[in-house]
Amino acid sequence: MKKIFLIVCLISISLQSCKLIENYKATEGYKVNEEFKIELEKEGDGGYQWSYIPIPEVEQINTSKKIIKSEGKLLVSYNKVFTFKALKPGTYNLEFHFLRSFEKLDSIPEDFKKIIKVNIKK
Repeated sequence: MKKIFLIVCLISISLQSCKLIENYKATEGYKVNEEFKIELEKEGDGGYQWSYIPIPEVEQINTSKKIIKSEGKLLVSYNKVFTFKALKPGTYNLEFHFLRSFEKLDSIPEDFKKIIKVNIKK
């Protein structure tokens, strides 16, 4: 009986983590040398983590986790907060991937990528 319960729990956790991540483009405006934050949801669900694909025009200076408490859930989920510094003026796409530690970047589906467009001004 305990084994069945454990299997049901593991399946429900896995299915919960398989929700698609919406690919969205929100244009955000910042100034050169300004620091800004981007918060992404569901870090840690089913072993998935957010990963930033670096570009030279925007420097990642910090990451942190924000605990999200949900009533009725046994597991805790997190939002991952990325802190960036704008280095060069222009419009750039910041790309984030939602993957597990054993997955490779080229093997994840497009639905598990998030692109945020930022506009950096002088």
